[in-house]
Amino acid sequence: MRTTIKTILLIAVLALLAASCSTGGTDEAAAAEKAAATQQANTDAYLDQDLDAWVATVTEDVEFFNDAGASHWVGKASLESNMSTVFRMTDPDATQIIEQFVSDDGTFGVVNAHWVGENVYGAPFDLTYVQLMEFEDGLISKFTMYWEDQDMWDQLNAQP
Repeated sequence: MRTTIKTILLIAVLALLAASCSTGGTDEAAAAEKAAATQQANTDAYLDQDLDAWVATVTEDVEFFNDAGASHWVGKASLESNMSTVFRMTDPDATQIIEQFVSDDGTFGVVNAHWVGENVYGAPFDLTYVQLMEFEDGLISKFTMYWEDQDMWDQLNAQP
């Protein structure tokens, strides 16, 4: 599992490096600064379990896609409803952000995290994921989650 996550993270880093090779100057720097602040606010709200603050970091037509096929939510209301379940499952004291960064032009960001909690059945889970974010006007317009598919399914569907 760790090899897959590392590979995905490497691909994301290479994509961000390619995106950052453009020469947009100060507009891109300002966009990157705004995106980095939004990404930080999003991860802080997640770890603080503040759903309202978390939702404030996304666009109205935000899209959330789980690469494992478990979730595809479109729109702020849908995301808020589904993320309330994710927040209830999360142990904020054990969950950790491993690293995060934003492309130099502020269009993409990556969060690598260690997610710990109890699934909806009350069984513990301990997962590592990579999340690719896309930004639009300084807000998050799309999340794409990557992790070891079978491990994710096994842990999130386990019964105590």
